[in-house]
Amino acid sequence: MIKKSKERFKYLSFFGFCYLGTLLIIGRFLNGVRTPSPEIINLFRFFFAVGIIFTAWSCSKYLSKGRTHKTRRKKKKSGRKKNSFTPPSANEWKLHALINQYRVHRKLPKIPLSKSLTHVARTHVRDLAAHPPRGRCNLHSWSAHGKWTRCCYTSDHAKAKCMWYKPKELTNYKGEGFECAYKGSNDPKEALRSWKSSLLHNEVIINRGIWASHTWKSIGVGIYKGYAVIWFGEKVDHGGYWKKGK
Repeated sequence: MIKKSKERFKYLSFFGFCYLGTLLIIGRFLNGVRTPSPEIINLFRFFFAVGIIFTAWSCSKYLSKGRTHKTRRKKKKSGRKKNSFTPPSANEWKLHALINQYRVHRKLPKIPLSKSLTHVARTHVRDLAAHPPRGRCNLHSWSAHGKWTRCCYTSDHAKAKCMWYKPKELTNYKGEGFECAYKGSNDPKEALRSWKSSLLHNEVIINRGIWASHTWKSIGVGIYKGYAVIWFGEKVDHGGYWKKGK
């Protein structure tokens, strides 16, 4: 739409310049033939003034459209989310350590604690605590009380994208996210024990079954009021990683 408007004003400006040029040529021609009457001079001056106003208006519109387009492009480029990351709690640090210990025991590499995915995890446990899912909606659900896409996540995974795209919605993390969720207590050991006893959750944590081809490069953890979640991602987090003591 902006491109079409710019083209239209470009042609109008060109027409205006041609109009003025034609008037100047006619004026010189009339002046060379005979001395024009006052009526002709006044008429010529009127059309000449109209031509100047029209050309100036066309040029100003063209230039303003260009500035507006540049401003919109700048706004679009600066559309990155400004996240304020809160450091993990003691229990969240412990849960991260326990998961890595379990992975090392299974001869798998440790996963660094992502600031972005931890932000997603901490946001989710607070949403779960404030607005617990009901009916068929399980712990991967998100309420309508936040700046995110709400969804009722069911066992058929019909709303899987609601989970996968949450890191992109809430942070500048470029990849998709995969979550394990638990409800029971704030004890990190209990949360991990529950996930290890569940075949599907355990396979996510140790990259088995359908998750064998995935390489986790980032992990996020969240614990709050009896809820615990962990988020896995295959992309490096350019938002940074938490380091103990920093």
